[in-house]
Parts: sequence; structure tokens; C-alpha cells
Amino acid sequence: MLGIITIVAGAIGWLLIVDFPDNANFLTEEERRHVIRRLDRDRGDGEHDELTTKKVLAHLSDWKIWTLAVAFACSTMPAYSLAYFIPIILRGLGFSVALSNILVAPPYVVAVMLALATSWWSDKIRLRTPFIIAHSLIAIAGFTIVLHAHSNGVKLFGTFLAVAGTQPQMPFIIGLLQNNIVSSSKRAVASGVQVAFGAIGGIAASTVYQEKDSPRYINGLRATIIFHAGLIATVCAVAYAFHMRNKQLDREAALRSEAELDAMNEKERALALWRHTI
Repeated sequence: MLGIITIVAGAIGWLLIVDFPDNANFLTEEERRHVIRRLDRDRGDGEHDELTTKKVLAHLSDWKIWTLAVAFACSTMPAYSLAYFIPIILRGLGFSVALSNILVAPPYVVAVMLALATSWWSDKIRLRTPFIIAHSLIAIAGFTIVLHAHSNGVKLFGTFLAVAGTQPQMPFIIGLLQNNIVSSSKRAVASGVQVAFGAIGGIAASTVYQEKDSPRYINGLRATIIFHAGLIATVCAVAYAFHMRNKQLDREAALRSEAELDAMNEKERALALWRHTI
């Protein structure tokens, strides 16, 4: 039944999702040029870039794709583990299996509110990595409480923190990679690699929470904390690399004359002004 819903949604999407601006027949020529100019200014990506085998191999040599794919795996492992672990804590509070599965929702409601708030703030100040780090610190605090607390009520509070800090990470890391990729073909390759690595996080979550560790699952919780710590380390390294690259681009821009800028077309000028989103 769920598969039918996916098929129907996909068919509707095929009809409703708009084409790339240069092929969008509902736009006038002037509107099309305006949209393409905006895309070029934002990411140097105003025209469709056909994907070829040669381009795929070239794109796969970019360290950003692999590094942020690893970061994505570090974010999916805690997310999958929470889906398994929260009902166990709720059953420990005396709730039935059915009610435990229902009461899983409140921590995720809090997580949605935090994700919306930090996403808005992140877009406003055009920063990603500080929020990713902050989310992981919140999650580590929550998992640590669950690991060491003796009261189930305190453990439940810890799960609220763990979920709130874990769930926003996946869209943030996807956004961080997409913000720092130029060209639609490279973005497609990057998305595929990143999603594949996300599945690795799910596999890891299924192996570290083992029945023999029940009911405290100490090894699984420790592994989850390590994954969040690894995510922080990876994102810090990426942020530093982007910062240094932006400084280099600024130095190159300072040496560029007005005549050189005037000689560029709009796409070249947009790429010259483009900077990494940190």
C-alpha cells in the first residue's frame, strides 16, 4: 500500500515539478533571463548542465562530496538508532508497546520546531556549520543523559534533547553540500553519493544496538555519541577549508581589475563573486 502512495506521488511530481528555467515554457523570454541571472548570481548555475560519464568521474574527484557524505553517514546513524531506542525507554516507564509507539511523537515535535527555527536563522545569516555543531552538542548532551541517568523520567528528558539535536542534522548537511556545489550535473552526483553514505549510517545503527546489551544499550549509546563527535570534527575541518578557500578567492578578486570584470559575461562574473557557504 505504501508503495502505491509513492508511485502516485511520483506521477504527480512528474506533472507539477517545474522544468529548468531555460526550458520552462510558462515563462516569457524576459522572465527566463531574469531567473537564470538570479541562479547565476546565487550559485553560477543558471543553465542546465548535461550529465555525462566523463563529468561523473571528474565530479567524483572533489573532496567536498566524499567528506560531506561521511558527515551525512554520521548524522543518519543516530537518527536511525533513536527510532529503535525511544520505544524501549517508554516501555521502561510502564507504557504498553502500542502506547510507547504513540508517545514517540512528542520528542519529534520538539525536533521539528528546533529544525524550523535554526533553518530560518541559518538562512538569515547564511551560515550552516555553527548550527550543525550546536545540534550535535545538544544531541551528545541528550545521549549522555540517557546513558548515565537511572531515572526513566530523566532518560525521557534526555531523549528529547537527543532527538532535537539529531533530527535537524540531515537536512542541514544536505544543504551544506548543495550550497557549495556549482553546476547541476555535479549536484546530481553529489546527491547520489551522499544518500548512499546515509544508508551506511542506517546499517551501523542496526548493528551497534544489540539485544545482548538490553536494557541499557551502553555500547550502542556510546557509539552514537562517537558518531556525533565525528560529525563535529568533520564539519569543523570542512568549515576551516571553506574559510581558507574564501580568503584565497578574496585575494584573487582584489587583484582583478575593473577592465577584467567588465570583459566577463554575466555567468563568469557570478562565478568570480561566488564564495563557499560555511
